[in-house]
Parts: sequence; structure tokens; C-alpha cells
Amino acid sequence: MGFFVVIGLLALLAVWLWTRNPEVSSNASNSGPVAVNAIELLGDGSFSFEIVGEAFYQAAIELIAGGRTEEGVEVETPALLVPEPTNPHDHNAVAVQIFGHTVGYLSRPNAARYRAAHGLIPASCTALIVGGWDRGPEDQGHFGVKLDIDDVV
Repeated sequence: MGFFVVIGLLALLAVWLWTRNPEVSSNASNSGPVAVNAIELLGDGSFSFEIVGEAFYQAAIELIAGGRTEEGVEVETPALLVPEPTNPHDHNAVAVQIFGHTVGYLSRPNAARYRAAHGLIPASCTALIVGGWDRGPEDQGHFGVKLDIDDVV
């Protein structure tokens, strides 16, 4: 029993220390880390560009968004598109990162188009984290991430 208490306390300490990081905050603004030599992809403010794989990164997205709320969240934040040529699942993979944490990927077709247009150069854009409601054990929503870009090329 004592072993599990110690592990639990260490996990809580790690989360607390990580959330104290000034780069990860529920009050994320549009100024954030930008990769050197990144191109900037612009959109029309509609945040209609979908990404994939967010289900695998719910813990990181929840932490970045500041946690769950009864009504859910809408958090606008800077994001980076980062090519991953050594990704074992797809050599064209392009990760979507927020404050250094992967939150999803471009779909395979969009990643291939991105890589054909930009090679290994990262790109900056604006992302919107949505969802994450919690209305009790039977009514919880996943977080999603949408990008404010017109296209990847």
C-alpha cells in the first residue's frame, strides 16, 4: 500500500512541477516558442483544418488547455508543424506540437503534401484546443485540436 502512495505522490509532484513551467499554462497566449527558420502558415480565423491522433495525446492537451471544465474549453495557442523523417510509421509524418509537446499529426495525405512543398522546414501557425468537458463520470468529452491554416502548401 505504501509503495502506491509514494508513486502517486511522485506523479502529483511531477505534474505540479511541469504545470509550473511558464511555457505551459492555461492562459496560453499567441506569443510562444517558434522554431528558428520556421515558415508561417496563415488562415482566415476559422480553425477548420483538422489534424489526427489527438486521442493518443489527451493528457498533454488537457494540461496545455488548463484542465477540463463543465462546458469544455476553447484555448487559442501557437503551434508548430514539425516534420519527422525518422518516424517509423510514416517517413512523411508531420507532428503538431504545442509548447514542445506533440498533440497530433497531419493526416497522411496532408503530411505528404506538406513535405513535398516545404521539405523538412517546420512551420508555425495558430491552433485552437476544443472540447474537454466534464459533466460527470458518464459525460466527458475528448480534447481536439484544430489549426488556423488554409492549407499545408
